[in-house]
Amino acid sequence: MQPDLYRLLLKSIGEANILPVISACNSRCVFCSHLQNPPGITVYTLLPLVKEEILALADFLIPGKGSLSVNP
Repeated sequence: MQPDLYRLLLKSIGEANILPVISACNSRCVFCSHLQNPPGITVYTLLPLVKEEILALADFLIPGKGSLSVNP
């Protein structure tokens, strides 16, 4: 895994307690923000993580803490 991607995943876990594992979607929902991002928005494409990467990163998640929770 690329170091920049690893840091981005750790940031997501640390700030929101969310571990994204893939960014692919082919549903083309009409309300999807990914298809309507304005120019200048940084978009990251995340290839599927392998089982070992998911398990290693999952160690940083805080059980019982909801995503985007404001309580530590």
